[in-house]
Amino acid sequence: MAIRTSHGGYRLAPDGPGWRLELAATYTNRTGRTVHLDGGGGMHPAFVLEKLQGDAWVPAFAPVSLLMAAPPLEVAPGASRTDTLVLLASRPGLGAPAFTVDSVPGTYRLVYAAYASSTVESRAARLSDPLPVEACSSNPFRVEW
Repeated sequence: MAIRTSHGGYRLAPDGPGWRLELAATYTNRTGRTVHLDGGGGMHPAFVLEKLQGDAWVPAFAPVSLLMAAPPLEVAPGASRTDTLVLLASRPGLGAPAFTVDSVPGTYRLVYAAYASSTVESRAARLSDPLPVEACSSNPFRVEW
């Protein structure tokens, strides 16, 4: 696991028309080369939450991307970075972003959008060579109401 979350379980807190989940995650680059994390137009890496359903991990939540031209977040070999990620999820039928699974409580993992290389073209970063999921995913953790 390249990402370690601060806790093994989290509770969704009511937040207006939806829910809020805040978690700290530490990414450690164990690839032996610089890793380029998609900055998602913000200050933390772009990510998706995957839920364990049966024997498979399935996409369950992805925050809205700001679609801004932002440089990738570079992590040197052996280096770590810690980010506090805040999920704001709408209740079903009230808009996006929302969980895309039938039942929210369960076992999840965090997956960063991580790449082996990046180049700059027309002042925008172009990321290429996506890392295998094992190199950019977290420990499993529980999400409950």
